[in-house]
Amino acid sequence: MDNHEHEKWHDLPEVYVKLHKDNLGYPPKDWEQLKAEPTDKEEVYRLKSIPVYARGLAYEDEVRVTTSPEGYHPVFDSVAKRSGYSTMRLWIKDGEDKNAITNYFTEQGCLLEFSDHLVAVAIPRNVFDQVSDYICDEKDRGRWDAEDGYLVIDEGTETSAR
Repeated sequence: MDNHEHEKWHDLPEVYVKLHKDNLGYPPKDWEQLKAEPTDKEEVYRLKSIPVYARGLAYEDEVRVTTSPEGYHPVFDSVAKRSGYSTMRLWIKDGEDKNAITNYFTEQGCLLEFSDHLVAVAIPRNVFDQVSDYICDEKDRGRWDAEDGYLVIDEGTETSAR
């Protein structure tokens, strides 16, 4: 990403997503802010970030927004249109070669966002089977832990993030 693209991305508005904690208190925050661009549809944004914590969402999904009871706007309400991307997250160990991870996934056409040991991976539909198999195989080998954020194979089964 060149400087102009970075500035353009940095200036995008953010959509707030209310996170739901599990019984261990994870994720570590209440809200996730995702960069998004307005679409030509009222109150619909296209996600330009990979969800690191929010479940049921993927890069480039178009989402309907509303105002939260707390007064936040724009706040995620529902998915208007799926992008065809999946979201998987990796929990990598100390000493893991982040450059090797980046190289592998970007060579497959994926996008990545790192947050310390957590890596959010946006996987295009056309490489989903190959990349998800690789992630699961490496998890089985003990290289990292992994979880699904949203999988294209789930399309049509849910319309809101949890």
